[in-house]
Amino acid sequence: QSTMREESFDSIHVSVAFMYIKLHMLMSIQSSEFSNDTPGDDSTTADEMDVENTKPKFLTVRDVHRAIHPLQATADRVGRQVEQFAETLDKLGLWTQPNSNDCRRVIPLVYDYEKIAADTVKSLKKHHGPERQEMLKGSWNRRLRRASRTPPPQGRAARGREGPGFTTPDDLQSWEQERQTWQLLRLLLQTQYPAGSSSNELPNQEEKFLRRPSGGQPINRYSSEHDVWETFLSDFDAVWEKHVVVEWLKANADSTDQDVASVIAELEEGADRGSGLSAHGWLYSKEAIKAQKRLRSWPQPLEPGSPGIDISLMTRNQKEKLITQLDPDAFSRQGRNLESEDVFFERATWLGCWEMIRRGKGWESIRDFCQERIEVWRALSIRGDPRLEGVQSREAVMGAQSRSLWRKMCLNAAKGGGIDDYENAVYGLLSGDLASTQKVVRSWDDYLFVLYNSQLLNQFDFYIQRRLACRLPRTVDSQTQRMFFDDTRPSNLSGQEAWNSLLTYEVTKEEAQQPIKMLQGSLIAGSFQQHIRDLGLALGRGQTQGDLSDDHDMLRVLTHIILVFNDLRVIGNGDTATENIIFAYVNFLGQAGKQDLLPLYCSRLSEKGGIECLARQLPAIVEAGERRRIMNLMNDYELDIVQILRHQLLFVAPEPDSNEERQDFPSLDMLEYPRHGNFGFPTIKIGFMGEGYTDEQLDLIHAVEWYLLLELHWNETMWAVALAYKFFFRKLRPKPEVTRSLTLQ
Repeated sequence: QSTMREESFDSIHVSVAFMYIKLHMLMSIQSSEFSNDTPGDDSTTADEMDVENTKPKFLTVRDVHRAIHPLQATADRVGRQVEQFAETLDKLGLWTQPNSNDCRRVIPLVYDYEKIAADTVKSLKKHHGPERQEMLKGSWNRRLRRASRTPPPQGRAARGREGPGFTTPDDLQSWEQERQTWQLLRLLLQTQYPAGSSSNELPNQEEKFLRRPSGGQPINRYSSEHDVWETFLSDFDAVWEKHVVVEWLKANADSTDQDVASVIAELEEGADRGSGLSAHGWLYSKEAIKAQKRLRSWPQPLEPGSPGIDISLMTRNQKEKLITQLDPDAFSRQGRNLESEDVFFERATWLGCWEMIRRGKGWESIRDFCQERIEVWRALSIRGDPRLEGVQSREAVMGAQSRSLWRKMCLNAAKGGGIDDYENAVYGLLSGDLASTQKVVRSWDDYLFVLYNSQLLNQFDFYIQRRLACRLPRTVDSQTQRMFFDDTRPSNLSGQEAWNSLLTYEVTKEEAQQPIKMLQGSLIAGSFQQHIRDLGLALGRGQTQGDLSDDHDMLRVLTHIILVFNDLRVIGNGDTATENIIFAYVNFLGQAGKQDLLPLYCSRLSEKGGIECLARQLPAIVEAGERRRIMNLMNDYELDIVQILRHQLLFVAPEPDSNEERQDFPSLDMLEYPRHGNFGFPTIKIGFMGEGYTDEQLDLIHAVEWYLLLELHWNETMWAVALAYKFFFRKLRPKPEVTRSLTLQ
């Protein structure tokens, strides 16, 4: 018996839930793990792992021996994060309140998921932060020079050969995107499923919740623009949700791109000038204008109409007319040009302003940035946005006048054709003009930001027109009437319409197809349920886009979001397509050697799904101590152990129908009778079927061995043993070692 147990332990195999691993894939993984290639070699390839809602196909012992080392490497790569997610999920019941879709009880759970991702990002930055910044270096110069209008791929990077401790800058990017996704989910849950007024406060959880403006006192013509804005946010749920998404995009802009200080330093280096106050402004154009004035001995400013100025005052390449004065409007007013270095400086400065607004920097930061470059007028021209931090403290001097007039001026500046697209985009961002901002969009995040920003400001102006018309300019003329008293209601895009726009817009449609962006888009659109249903159906057919079955991190994220929505009663248990995703993740945990986590996730499925999912994993567990732990965990999570054991046995040895049992049972010459004249009972004939045993026979023995740990339920145990004997005699013609092992057990 001990020999058989040792041989059984050596024949460990993995029961694949809804997927099978092809033999040549196993061989390629093994060869890559033990090759002498450099760590950066990405030659390892793997076929797509199909997830099917069909009868499982078990591996042979030979296949398992080939696969055991790659699976161990996978288990090492999984690391602590998978266990942390499981531990956090196990706490969900502490906040559960039946028959309620109040988000308050699941927010701490989502916050903990976000913290796990944030801690991982912090750890990875210590190793890959400088390397990632180096990868981003130079991208802003290319952006300014319009070298490429195609955004770099920002999806979760495909995993190459990774062993314990082997990570890359792509891992840092992937975990950062995951952190952003958990943060987005935490915020949107509070806008789409707000806590009721009767909800109990959770102690020490205040920082995890979003605070919506209450509106305060009723607004009137003397209310500040900031108070009007907060009342606007408190009055409309759709507006509040868009505002939350915009603030989320601002908060995460720094973590998805190069820091602003590095960007500005790099851009100014490209402007071919030194540092310090004297290095800013239109240096090269100023030098040419002063030279022309000295040549002409004119004390007064040069004018475009001065004699011979069109011939003598040209740009350095002698192809374009140079401006004659240095005021900020000279370029647009005179229709003349700057020296090329000054054009680049102008672009760099406006891009700096754009990035600071895009990243949610306060007005003081923007003012300091402009003041260092002797360009304070730029900060003053964008000061009117009520959302800028640091502006509200100065509103007392503004009087009761609305800033609608200022936004209309910004709109005219955005459409008037500035020196660069980024100048137009800054004013378009402040006025809510979508067309001017679209020209500088380079990513999914950028487009969603300008789209929602435009929606918010246009609706805000319409709100003021309806609620506080007394604050608008009273000049009675046709232009003012068209500008401020237009009865046309601005468009109000739903989240689904915004997502559709991201999928079709030329700049973002490729990035929008990446799994992490599809997930974020479905959360914003409020269609996560349909999204994961489509993924589950495709996963069951083995047709997922981007190899979802191989993207274990994405499976983990999707699984835990599904369980959050399950607890909110938004997604019900029992949907086969949805549970396909959890099945695939549970299968991955089984392959990675995380068997202790299996009962937890199976307990979160429907009763039928949990039984089937866990039953498919049990044949891979053959060590006695590990089996006892799994049995105890199944008891702790109140799983139906009898049905799970029955199903795992039927996967190996399907129960025959009555006709097959009557017709196909063979006659076996297995008894040896006493010789003539001797007395005694017949005995089993030794070696009546030869020697050796097959993998299928061992599978069945392992399946029956689980019943040794099942207390009571003798009828079920005897049924299992009888089924095993019938299967042996009917199908497999067992060798004596097999029947001896089964009988001893």
